[in-house]
Amino acid sequence: MNTICFISAQLDEARLSAAQFRVYGHVARRSASGLGCFESVPNMAAVCRLDADTVRRALHALTVGRLLHAVPRPGQTTLYQPALPAFWERRPAPGERTPPHRPGNPHPHSQTAGGDPSPSAPGEPLPIGGRLR
Repeated sequence: MNTICFISAQLDEARLSAAQFRVYGHVARRSASGLGCFESVPNMAAVCRLDADTVRRALHALTVGRLLHAVPRPGQTTLYQPALPAFWERRPAPGERTPPHRPGNPHPHSQTAGGDPSPSAPGEPLPIGGRLR
């Protein structure tokens, strides 16, 4: 089967770790049918050739960074679906400065452009940084 793999500029520049990039690619491929990815962490780890704890950390970071939507399913595996790039968060570039948090002012990452609260607590860095523009 001849296929061309296309990596968007937004994904390429999302500053993901190698494990996060690998797990994202795997979830995206498994979600191509439109049903999402409901594979277990041990199976993902085996396919991605990563430790299960590394896969869990990558899934958490990708979910907090809003690259993936996680849908918990009690008694079953969590369903993961890739998010649209407009919802992604990104890490600041090396040397990029972010405004300091001042008491009494909202934390710079406490609200997103849509007004949704950030998944991290004030003063706690996001695993995948500030909002993509």
